[in-house]
Amino acid sequence: MSNYARLWDSTALVILVSTALILAYLVYTPERTVTLSMDDPHAQLTTHNLEPLEAFQDRNGWFRWMGDSSQIQLPNPGGTVRIDMTLVGGLSHETPLYLRVGDMSLGLIVAPYLQVYTMYVPPHSAERIMLVLETRTVRVGERDLGVMVSDIRVSGGGGAPIMFSLALALATVGGYLWLRRHVSLIPVIGIVLALQLALVTVQALIGWQYGITAPLLLFFGVMTLAATIYEWRYNLRFSQVSRRVYGVLLALLVIAWCGGAGLVATDWCWDTVLVSLVVFTLGGYVLLRQTGVPAYLVVGLATVFHLFVLGWQISGVEHYGLLTRGLLLLGVGCFGAVILARWPVRRSVVSFPSIALTRQDSLWIGLLLLVALLVRIPWLTVPDPVGDLELTARRMGFLAVNGFAGAYEGGGDYLPLWLYILNGLHTLLPADNRFFIAPLPPISLILIKTPAILADLATAILLYWWGRRWVAPSVALLVAGAYALAPPVWINTAWWGQRDTLLMLPMLAMILLFDQAKGRWSWACWALALLIKPQAIILAPIIYIITVRRYGSRGLVEGASIALLLIVVISLPLLLAGQWSGMAEAYFGSVGRFPAVSSGPTTCGGC
Repeated sequence: MSNYARLWDSTALVILVSTALILAYLVYTPERTVTLSMDDPHAQLTTHNLEPLEAFQDRNGWFRWMGDSSQIQLPNPGGTVRIDMTLVGGLSHETPLYLRVGDMSLGLIVAPYLQVYTMYVPPHSAERIMLVLETRTVRVGERDLGVMVSDIRVSGGGGAPIMFSLALALATVGGYLWLRRHVSLIPVIGIVLALQLALVTVQALIGWQYGITAPLLLFFGVMTLAATIYEWRYNLRFSQVSRRVYGVLLALLVIAWCGGAGLVATDWCWDTVLVSLVVFTLGGYVLLRQTGVPAYLVVGLATVFHLFVLGWQISGVEHYGLLTRGLLLLGVGCFGAVILARWPVRRSVVSFPSIALTRQDSLWIGLLLLVALLVRIPWLTVPDPVGDLELTARRMGFLAVNGFAGAYEGGGDYLPLWLYILNGLHTLLPADNRFFIAPLPPISLILIKTPAILADLATAILLYWWGRRWVAPSVALLVAGAYALAPPVWINTAWWGQRDTLLMLPMLAMILLFDQAKGRWSWACWALALLIKPQAIILAPIIYIITVRRYGSRGLVEGASIALLLIVVISLPLLLAGQWSGMAEAYFGSVGRFPAVSSGPTTCGGC
């Protein structure tokens, strides 16, 4: 690029940034007011440590009780802000209340009847005003009640929050630089100006009430700057002025909106959530671009992901606190895959020996399976020692009566594949409640234990087949027999009736099939294991590192896509039955239910 062209670009960028700052000031100049009710959407009125919503008995309206230290995030209308809060002190007495906004604090006495209290807040830098309320609480039943809060009226105007102005300027710089790599100067100026005008119009009409714009623009600006730097570093470019460029731009805007909407639903912890979201977005972008995926397709995938994040938040799953850590882990994993695939130099994939099983092998396998069955059969009708089989039978009963709608009725931690197996098993039993409650009849015990026993036998066959690649039939038989006849294994399935061997089978297959189909079979097996028990997640580092080192970033993307697709497709019947929250509890609540690996050999499974 010539010095003359650089001068024009610099001038255009300065003009566009100045326009952004002027528009930001103008959009917040008029006076504006909004009245927020306690039943307004969480995206508009974000609260923390307030009791659940309640309705007034003698008048229309809603209220919530504060805790000893509560937080309410209000939209910032700009300039000096007036906040009118409808409060009631305690149950029947005056209650002291301390309010803090940044460095400003205010103390007041709240009367034991409905009254409006007013405070003025100096110009605030953020799009949201964090109001911290501290009060005395009284124990009533199982709740600690402080001050009752109802409607809140926010009014102001006269100056834009600094964060909004800076975020709009950053988004302008990032969007301009990224577009200039693909589009000529005049169209870029027109596009940026049009987007600025559209954005400030929406902000003036309704956007300011939600406070979503600054984090949205910050996210957009960081993402476009990173994309510009990366594409400049690797000299990646589309042809000049193509439809694809404008499609990518539109997709980027959709992504930014989804990211902002997702952040609104996460209590606006943008200082932590946004960092993780940006790390994952950039890491995913770099990883997918390294594998040769076109930029517009990467943007489309990111859009789908952000929609998923938004749905995740709306569903209420985030009470497990997984979003920030999960996104950060995924982002670091993407960057790590890029590094592992490039340095140190990957070794070529080793070809493992293959073997066709002979008639003698079939005889050995048949003999092993026969002995394994003879060991297990006497225990099939014996009740388990701790009552787990009764819980399983009860779940079969719920499925028999309500279908998949009964998958998590009354709680439960069963995952999709085991639920599908139980749903099939109950059809083999008569439609009689006595087959699903204690004491369980022999036929119910046998049916519940059968899937795990079949998995036992299949695992033994898999071990024999793998062993025959390397050793003589007698040694392979010894290895498979050591597993099939080990007391902890057959006691776990034939007596206790646990499903651990259902998990063991796909996990073992994952390890043994790394050299098949560029690791794709391993990823499929790992997905099946995750659909049986969440403990399969412990193999994530193994499958991640081996896939990247053997098959590079492309192998990782392909394998992870296969696993994700399998999980979604197989889980679909439960999701369509409205069991999303139950599945989330089964997966993510397992850490809280089982905080320790083992507390001692108190059962036969621990021996």
